[in-house]
Amino acid sequence: MIGVLAGAMHKKGSFMNEETGEVIAYDNLALSILVPIKVGGQYDPIEAVGVTTEKKAQCPYENISDVFGDEITSCADLEPLLNKEIEYYFDASKRLARVIVRGD
Repeated sequence: MIGVLAGAMHKKGSFMNEETGEVIAYDNLALSILVPIKVGGQYDPIEAVGVTTEKKAQCPYENISDVFGDEITSCADLEPLLNKEIEYYFDASKRLARVIVRGD
């Protein structure tokens, strides 16, 4: 998929599964990727202009170098990539698996 990297956030914490009572910890990198608005599907707008954000663009924070390459080791390292066009891919679990900056 192709979009523009608009932001990145390191999110860490925990929440309780309301059904089981289990406390689930998370430590993720969440990206804001601007993409064209999809139209025409059953649950999509009939007409739209502009862009929206990719809803599922996140991965475990420990995988940041696997996703972006060895030179990226923290969220702050992503700042030079902001507003650049990227290609991004998901794995079978719908987690962000790879990001490639286009035109570099």
